[in-house]
Amino acid sequence: MLKSGGNYMVNREELKIYLIQKKLTQSELAQELGVSRKTINNWILGKSKMRFSYENIIKLYNIFYQDDKDELKNN
Repeated sequence: MLKSGGNYMVNREELKIYLIQKKLTQSELAQELGVSRKTINNWILGKSKMRFSYENIIKLYNIFYQDDKDELKNN
């Protein structure tokens, strides 16, 4: 993730990979982040830049990384 101004940016390829790995739909991620499914789709297609507030970065972390972190703790 890169910081740009007061927002954070996520690589669209990473986003696609994490959606697949976590078996999430674009609609499910959109609902979690409070954006439309079309917004998620535009990010993935590169039609618009992904910029997130700090709060949404925390949400993304919890969605994409928390399960992995918990799994490491249990091993």
